[in-house]
Amino acid sequence: MIRASLAELDLGELLKALSVGRKSAVVSFQGRIYGRVHLYGGRILYARTEPGPHLGEYLVRLGHLTLEEVQTLVERQGRENPGTPLGALALELGPHRGGGAF
Repeated sequence: MIRASLAELDLGELLKALSVGRKSAVVSFQGRIYGRVHLYGGRILYARTEPGPHLGEYLVRLGHLTLEEVQTLVERQGRENPGTPLGALALELGPHRGGGAF
């Protein structure tokens, strides 16, 4: 387990390093905001921050998916299985879109 302060460590850089290194991890943080990000083989499967953006917004901000693709995934999530993590649905898109990129 690694412990660090977000004042000492940039969360975005940490997530990028884990992604590039294809690492599996659960990154939890608390303070001004609380959050948790689950990565498997460098791919984000789940992300939640309170208050703050959710996985879909992170995927758009990082350029892995378009807003329209995230909206389609959220609609599909609601129709097919509300319990399925958005990241798992995004991985099904394959390497040509978000699946291989994040």
